[in-house]
Amino acid sequence: MPGEKPEFRLEEPVVRRTKSGAPHVSKIGTPKLPTDWPETALHIESHRESEARVDEQLAETTRDEILSHYQISPEYAVSLPPGKAVKREMRAFTILEDGSNPQRKYFADGHAPHAELLNFILTSFPEIGVKDRSNLPEDFLDKWKTRKGFIDPRRDGFKSFEATHATLQKLLLQNQEANGLNPEEVDELEHNPSAQLPNWFRTG
Repeated sequence: MPGEKPEFRLEEPVVRRTKSGAPHVSKIGTPKLPTDWPETALHIESHRESEARVDEQLAETTRDEILSHYQISPEYAVSLPPGKAVKREMRAFTILEDGSNPQRKYFADGHAPHAELLNFILTSFPEIGVKDRSNLPEDFLDKWKTRKGFIDPRRDGFKSFEATHATLQKLLLQNQEANGLNPEEVDELEHNPSAQLPNWFRTG
């Protein structure tokens, strides 16, 4: 429902540190935000289109963090090349995991819808045994697990996406104990607009 509350899924803590040594959010879990409900601010931001130039180096840094977090081998990760058509401003990612063998995982990211990324995985890795999305077997979702998420293309804690940034900040504060934040880090989040926030989150 449009009023659904964002979730905070604490998985393995991910360590991030600022170069200056200033107060920082040293641990974050994996937030999960509802971006699928039309007309909500989170949906609008995550589906916003843009012709802005893509910084692939910044994307690669965040991609490596996600691959490490979910223990996905780089050889099973692909990135959708920027196309000439209008693209999504917020970068998306899709993970496909074999339900009977959790070690078998595939990853794709790019400035495109999640469905297009899933199709890119299927066409890039023929060993999955599915030609493309138009040929999904009826039991596909019984055998395969999918995870969807978004990446900040600028790696600045989604500051260019006001609602997303505010929601992530709120989630970290609401779950400060589970997230292992100390009083200094909490104060930093509450009073510093430049406080470090996650550069990716789950959805769906």
